[in-house]
Amino acid sequence: MRERNAVVLRRLQELYAESAAKRELLEQRRQMLEQAAEQMRLLADSDVLTGCLNQRALRCRMAELDQSDAAVWSLAMLDLDEFKQVNDRFGHLAGDQVLQQAAQHIASCLEGWMTLARYGGEEFVVLAPGLAPERLAERMEAVRLRLAQAQLDGLPDGYAQTVSIGVAGQPPLNGSQQALLQADAALYRAKASGRNRVCVWDAEPERD
Repeated sequence: MRERNAVVLRRLQELYAESAAKRELLEQRRQMLEQAAEQMRLLADSDVLTGCLNQRALRCRMAELDQSDAAVWSLAMLDLDEFKQVNDRFGHLAGDQVLQQAAQHIASCLEGWMTLARYGGEEFVVLAPGLAPERLAERMEAVRLRLAQAQLDGLPDGYAQTVSIGVAGQPPLNGSQQALLQADAALYRAKASGRNRVCVWDAEPERD
């Protein structure tokens, strides 16, 4: 009887060890699946060239902002000045390098809670919940100076890649989409005023 009990005990211990090993394997596979799903989500939300969020992900963030009770927020639209000339004169590989480095320089001037997205082509958008447009404009001025002073790979020495920036924010009556249109209008004004500058949207801009 004692020997039989010992055999049963050993078998139970073996079964327990096998069960523990299977549980560990299942947990490892679960973690791998979660990591794969997270990587897929990041890929779906990211711009392949720059690593910024893409326009789809930006619009999701904007929709979330519209549903929040944030009393103050702002956004900026940035456009690399005369970027077509970079592609035409130095090639599309140089253009891609400029876009990548521009994204890095912009990101280096932002706080971690801000959102940077590539909106399309040479355009980027910064979304800043909790920050008034005037304060974001100050941050964008730092971005403008940083890019103007940077020597970017792919461009000849002394070639300055400048950026024009339009800023808008709360409280537009129609939410973030309206603010985006206002930022685009401010960006157009920055371009029309000579490029390489920051303009804040004004419902009644000064007239010449």
